Amino acid sequence: MKQKESIDLYLEEHFPNLVLKSPLFYNAQYSIRFELGGGKEISKGREEQVYHRAKTIFNSINSPHNDIFLIIFVDCWEEHPERLFNESIYNMFKNYIPSQKLEISRTKHEYRYIEPDDIDNTTITYRYCVKTEVSNIESENFLIALSNQGMGLTPTIIGDVYFINTINNTIYHLYDDRGLDIVAEKLEVLKELYKKFNEWILEFDRPRINEMFT
Repeated sequence: MKQKESIDLYLEEHFPNLVLKSPLFYNAQYSIRFELGGGKEISKGREEQVYHRAKTIFNSINSPHNDIFLIIFVDCWEEHPERLFNESIYNMFKNYIPSQKLEISRTKHEYRYIEPDDIDNTTITYRYCVKTEVSNIESENFLIALSNQGMGLTPTIIGDVYFINTINNTIYHLYDDRGLDIVAEKLEVLKELYKKFNEWILEFDRPRINEMFT
């Protein structure tokens, strides 16, 4: 039997019932969903607002010397095999975490981001995971590239990305340029974010979020 990796042991201990899968906000017990792009168009400052909010929230929960798991999930199927993106993922880690020699683990997952149907039942999800300090990640440039996924801008990266802080036990998931989810093991960790960035909370989910803090 294959020995469990440190990320799996960590998740079992701190987030035992949570699957790292969108929509993370609805799958977690304690979470906040923030709006990024809002109603702005790309030609009218949408990207600047997305970058600013993404970076500001990231820096609010991640201190430079916190340990963090950086996880990327990528789907592959017959027309999009792993060999087409495997090197790109490794190069991405090297580009955005240039200051250390990384040990990158990869686990083939049984669950799928794209649920099987009559047309497609071949999709397999691969997980790439690195543990490092926040200070080792060029987080500003990384978040810009991550935000660019949904805006058709470059530079960009592929895959679904999760930052898991093992000190305050939070998960940061920017799902696209529309918004991001913050999950915490304990509700009190989210209280400061709720107060400080209340105007950025996604209005559609505000009733559910407000209920947690009242």
